[in-house]
Amino acid sequence: MNSIDVSIILPVYNNENTLKRALDSVFSQVFNGSFELICAIDPSKDDSLPILEEYSKKHPNLVLLVSKERLGTALSRQKAIEIAKGKYVAFLDADDELEPGALEYFAKN
Repeated sequence: MNSIDVSIILPVYNNENTLKRALDSVFSQVFNGSFELICAIDPSKDDSLPILEEYSKKHPNLVLLVSKERLGTALSRQKAIEIAKGKYVAFLDADDELEPGALEYFAKN
């Protein structure tokens, strides 16, 4: 039986300007279940990876999937799906935010 209810997959490539907002929208969720956030990281030329490494120190349910080569969004998502442990999978882009209550809504519907 899965102990994780929702796996959220977030591809990351040169998103330092919007990444913290996206991450905060995930980690501020009020959710009765469990979730993991899998960040599929293409080699960025900005500070996206250091931002994620800092967040991973505070959030044990943040999984960093770092690629050595540029995969693009679709292949990055596919690689993340392969390691996802959640009963459900949700996608989030690094320039988007989850609305409050989004995880609860996903799990119920």
